[in-house]
Amino acid sequence: MIPREAISLVVLAMGASHAYRGTHQFASPRLARSCGHTLAASRVRVTAVMGSKATVTREMTVPVPANELYTMLADFSRYKEIWPGEYKEIRVLHQRNKERGRVDSSTVEFEHVPILGYSMAYALNVESTLGRSVLWTLNSSSLIIANKGGWQLRDLGNGTTRVIYGCDVELRASVPSFVTSFILGQAFPKMLKTFSRSAEKEWQEIQRERRGSFL
Repeated sequence: MIPREAISLVVLAMGASHAYRGTHQFASPRLARSCGHTLAASRVRVTAVMGSKATVTREMTVPVPANELYTMLADFSRYKEIWPGEYKEIRVLHQRNKERGRVDSSTVEFEHVPILGYSMAYALNVESTLGRSVLWTLNSSSLIIANKGGWQLRDLGNGTTRVIYGCDVELRASVPSFVTSFILGQAFPKMLKTFSRSAEKEWQEIQRERRGSFL
């Protein structure tokens, strides 16, 4: 599961020479300063290993119980609602329960809304452990070489959860590492912030409904 902005790396791969000079230099000093400021403020660790290969990690505390967050993350049909404008289509190709229903093993196909005239689709093998984690590995894709990661949930009590997100991704593109860091350094914080906002909004609605049922 990666933001659709990653598609732009494929487009940049075809014209990277116009925006890149030498080693670790932007054609525009203003763009270089912009990238530096964005990465410094992103609070997401993006380690660009090669042109379009990166490791992304982040931890954040969300004021929503772990079980509620898990319910959202494990229900792939709701991703279009959680991340508006991100996915064009999501299809569960295969699903089965393991360990007495505590673990779901699924194969899910994600198709992103096009960006810059390009679309991206890929299938993931997803293993969801009740109330604890949603982990995935790449099943198939024409634009992605590797995609492995997941959401881990740690219930802190008092209705809050420590959310740990991690992803190793490699695209079939060749662009400077700093460009990869810049784009993913913007896209992943946006994706995680949207998830947190959607989760908090839904949890508030659930609480209002529960309070109303006792009136």
